[in-house]
Amino acid sequence: MSGIRHLLHHQIDTEQWDACIRRSRNGLIYAYAWYLNEAAPDWEALVLNDYEAVMPLTARRKWGVDYLYQPYFCAELGVFSDAIINEQLCKDFLNHIPARFKYIDICLNRENQMTGLHYPIKERRNFLLSLNSSYSELQQSYSVHHKRKIKKAIQAKLEIDKDADIGAVIAMAADTVKDKSAIRKADWQRFERLYLAAAERSAAEIRGVKNQEGKLLSAAVFFHDKQYWYYILAGSTEEGRTCGAAHFLLDAFIQEHQQSSTYLDFEGSDVESLAFFYGGFGAQSIHYPALRINRLPQWISWIKK
Repeated sequence: MSGIRHLLHHQIDTEQWDACIRRSRNGLIYAYAWYLNEAAPDWEALVLNDYEAVMPLTARRKWGVDYLYQPYFCAELGVFSDAIINEQLCKDFLNHIPARFKYIDICLNRENQMTGLHYPIKERRNFLLSLNSSYSELQQSYSVHHKRKIKKAIQAKLEIDKDADIGAVIAMAADTVKDKSAIRKADWQRFERLYLAAAERSAAEIRGVKNQEGKLLSAAVFFHDKQYWYYILAGSTEEGRTCGAAHFLLDAFIQEHQQSSTYLDFEGSDVESLAFFYGGFGAQSIHYPALRINRLPQWISWIKK
């Protein structure tokens, strides 16, 4: 498709870019220019004609090698358009990724059709919960385990806190995943800037759970656009995990946003324990493609670590 252009960061018309994401049938908050500017500051782009369809290229350079990576806090990227995104369009965009990118490890999005294409694709899993029902109807889909956890939290007289500090939430989330994730201090600092950028646009909310002594036991950051609430960051203390604080937090959030034409987007996961947690609220599993292409010389291994 000859109409696809590669643009460096300074060449992107961010107003036209964001207009494309807004009107896209598969638009997601991660794809807005302001979001990418914080999550992947050196991003580049592929653009079809006059911003009819777009694909961000989250670029980095290390030891003289250019590569594409999936930034933290960006679950899905890929091709976005207000037209139906078929396999041919995906193929055309992927074929226009500049050859200078010697290693590609990125996630596309749930509307990018790749099943018939000969690319090294792995399916990733996400969970979505439609909030377009009454709370009583939504609650009927909770698992027995989750109902038991929520009851335990109520008995412990836990309370929802809407004024939790973002620094405290990030610290709790970092502590929760410290033994399971490679997220560095700089990445947490980047998330705080991302949160502030979202908050400036009234696109971010924090929810916490406190015990009777006022101690924060669990907290979460939600980003949102017109269609989705993104469960973008969460953490709990050991006490919070014991008394079901995270279950209580999400139950309260679901109750708050019942009967709205939105979805709660849990952002994955392929980890079975998290899939059990998300699915226990009645969320439905969906899939999206992840792409990995290795054009590196055999002696280079650093980029895969």
